[in-house]
Amino acid sequence: MEKLNSETYEYDDGIKVYIEPNENLQAVTKEVMGFNIYNEKEREQAYLGIGKTSSPVIEPNQERKYTFDFDLGALEENPEIRLVPSQEQLDKLVKNAMEATLVISIDDKEVARFDLKDSK
Repeated sequence: MEKLNSETYEYDDGIKVYIEPNENLQAVTKEVMGFNIYNEKEREQAYLGIGKTSSPVIEPNQERKYTFDFDLGALEENPEIRLVPSQEQLDKLVKNAMEATLVISIDDKEVARFDLKDSK
C-alpha cells in the first residue's frame, strides 16, 4: 500500500476488484442504456459515473465488502444528464446483472476470478 495514485485515489499496488461483463450483459446494457456501462470511456462520454467502496489491503483471515454503484441517469429532467431508464428496462438490467465475472488483481496481477452466475 505504498503507491497511491493521486488521480484515481486508489493504490496502484493494492487490491483491485472489477466486473467483466459477458457478451449477453454487454448487449443488454447497450440495449437499455445505448452503450456498455462497464466501459469507462463510454460511461464518461454519457456523463455517468460509477461509485466503488473497497479496501486496498485485506489481512489474512479477514473479510471485506466491495460495492459498485452505477449512475444510470437522473430521476427528473436535467439538461446535464440523461433520464434513468424505465422500470421495465431497469428490471431487465437486474435480471441479467450476474452475467459477469468478478476479477481480482493485486499490483496489476490477476489473482482470482469468480463467475457471478454461480453465486447466490
